[in-house]
Amino acid sequence: MAHSIVNGKNRWTLNDVLGINQVTILSVVFNTTEVGTFTNVAIAGSNETENKTAKNDTVVTTPDFKVDKIALNKTVIVGELVNFEIFVRNTGLVDLTNVFVEETDYGQGLEFINSYNLGNWIESNEQGKHIWRYNGTFAPGEAHGFFVVFNTTEEGNWTNVVTAGSNETENKTDNESVEVLEPKFEIKKITLTPTVSVGEQVTFEIVVTNTGVINLNNVVVEEFEYNGLVFDHAFGLGHWSESAVGGKHKWTYNNGFSIGQAHGFFVVFNTTEAGNFTNVVVGSADKTENKTANNTVEVIE
Repeated sequence: MAHSIVNGKNRWTLNDVLGINQVTILSVVFNTTEVGTFTNVAIAGSNETENKTAKNDTVVTTPDFKVDKIALNKTVIVGELVNFEIFVRNTGLVDLTNVFVEETDYGQGLEFINSYNLGNWIESNEQGKHIWRYNGTFAPGEAHGFFVVFNTTEEGNWTNVVTAGSNETENKTDNESVEVLEPKFEIKKITLTPTVSVGEQVTFEIVVTNTGVINLNNVVVEEFEYNGLVFDHAFGLGHWSESAVGGKHKWTYNNGFSIGQAHGFFVVFNTTEAGNFTNVVVGSADKTENKTANNTVEVIE
């Protein structure tokens, strides 16, 4: 067939006679530039006949998908694990192949531990990044996901970013943030009688304050060191319960420490010799590091 442009339209002319019951075929190729339903109309004719038309509708779609990252525990304490679900759904009308998910960024406060419930996802580490590739085809409407686990190492708000893509689509990202809290407290030991004579008693006040943004549990104060002083008794205990462990006096607070709350008590020591004596206490609470406080008393003859 000979091709020509007539009045801006493509025309093909058969360079031979079309015999009785003879069939000739012409194939044409079009590029698709936008989404929609498009009708292609062709007109055929000859010297011996009237023109006839034929048409065909073509549906043009764009492959598409959605990726979601969901934090299953959005607020945790430093040292606790945080779990994310990663979910990919084929929202288009055609199959997707070589679908992948990459952990792109997760901040200095998160430390990757592992993934689980992978199904057909295959995990690899490429140039220091964790990548999962789906071993199969994503049919239209299908959704497949898995879970990832991170340790929390620092206080702060940390955002985890994933990138997903396929052979048929451009890459997309999604992110989710978690708040990592750190329990904090302050312990003070105050000498109420900074100077006493030998044989007199010296009194200290011990105060613990919750300086963090979450409640404290299992708050404990221990008399760690008091050389030159002889423990006599404690008073003003309130919710503090006293015990002796390994020869050391210990007080445990029997309720939770709310944010900003301070609770204390008093301890009394006997003095038996002259000198400057330092009394050291150690404070602790769940999921915190121990802290110490001390104060010195002068004992004179």
